[in-house]
Amino acid sequence: MDEPREDMLVKPRTLSMPAQIGSSLAELIEARVIVQIGEDDDLTAALQREEREHGAEIHVVDRWAKAGQDGSAIVLHEALALNALPRIEGIDLVVMQGDPNWYTTFHVLELLERQSQRAGRHLPCVLVGNVGWPYGRRDGYLDPGVIPDAYRHPYERRGVLPGSSELAEDQGLFADRCHAIYENDLKNGVLTAVEDFLEGRALSWMVLPVPHGMGLIYGEEMLSRFSGLKSWLQDWQVSPRIDRLIQALGEEIAAQEMEVQRLARRDKSLEEERARLGEMTSAGEKEMAWLRAELDREKKKAVELRDELAAARSARDAGGRTLEEMEERLAEQVRQLEDKKMDLARMRLQLEEAEARAACAVEVDGARREEESAVVGRKIEELTRASSSFENKYRTRSQQVSRLVQIADSLVEEIEKHLSSWTWRIGSLGVSMARVGTLRGPVPASKLKVHRIIESYRRFRSDARL
Repeated sequence: MDEPREDMLVKPRTLSMPAQIGSSLAELIEARVIVQIGEDDDLTAALQREEREHGAEIHVVDRWAKAGQDGSAIVLHEALALNALPRIEGIDLVVMQGDPNWYTTFHVLELLERQSQRAGRHLPCVLVGNVGWPYGRRDGYLDPGVIPDAYRHPYERRGVLPGSSELAEDQGLFADRCHAIYENDLKNGVLTAVEDFLEGRALSWMVLPVPHGMGLIYGEEMLSRFSGLKSWLQDWQVSPRIDRLIQALGEEIAAQEMEVQRLARRDKSLEEERARLGEMTSAGEKEMAWLRAELDREKKKAVELRDELAAARSARDAGGRTLEEMEERLAEQVRQLEDKKMDLARMRLQLEEAEARAACAVEVDGARREEESAVVGRKIEELTRASSSFENKYRTRSQQVSRLVQIADSLVEEIEKHLSSWTWRIGSLGVSMARVGTLRGPVPASKLKVHRIIESYRRFRSDARL
């Protein structure tokens, strides 16, 4: 027969030990009014069954009680136990899992006793949790502000460690709670509160062997009323060896709980780091968008500059014929210089090749190497002389170009001086008047043409940077 697939198996949910003890005891003593003090989802779920199957009235007392229990008739009291209990009558069973300290435990037990005496009833059965480590002999405060100063021990918000009387420095179990700095003091711890309450009272007390400790306070009349209670209590009696094993199990559970808390802190740190990286990614994307926009603006500026350059070149091309000829001559000279540069580059390349061949020839016999080295030396000298001659010619041609530019500058300067001189002005005026007197047309705008040619030449010099 084939094995069932893992996803087809129904995995039952195991209730916590307090939940199992509370539900079984409630059924055994036929409790009709049950009070749960403190938050315990497993215990609440177990007590809901008593409410559905036996019509029990369930009260959950917790200052931070969760509203709503899936439509059940559970009554929630969002208040301190000492304030909520006086409003509940006919209590048969109380399960205390709340604020684990001497003040709360002792005064809740006293309040239950007074209410029972006023109603003419016996004290209800009380299951008291946290009577073992760590709260048996050390107070824990969920809210230190609700504990009167006279009953509140010096405390710190630090965790506890198995086998250590000192509070943990940076980790430990229940590190989110406030704990008394010292343990084993008077009026300190849940077990101490139970022992102080039982002193001088005809009540029975039994500690059940469960992790973190749970005990039952009951009267002898409960044994006579419910015959199964005695055998139930006997079933919970174990040998010292088993008790030690259970205590060791409790310490192991505490260690596992600390590991769970450590992993939770790590997960929280990872979530914070993930959120920080998300913020950095978002900031990076915004920065990238800004850079893209900036790049688009720079591209637009480049297009505008290219258009302006084209317009400037068009204006330069519209210059006079004389400047075009000068530009052509200068361009031809520049091309000749470029050709000579290329010749020089080729000569240098030949020189490098010759040197490479000479280096290879070093490995040949001595006489041949010397002969070829002499040939290469002569070629190098020739190339060096040719290179020097070319550089001299290049410098001479550059000087000639510079001289031509200086002559052109001097010519332009002389023309401008002549055009602005009084001789030119008077002569031009006389000619204009003579032409007007003889009824001829106005003087041709030769001065304007000359100025245009000079301006074109200056733009050419600026563009060519001569």
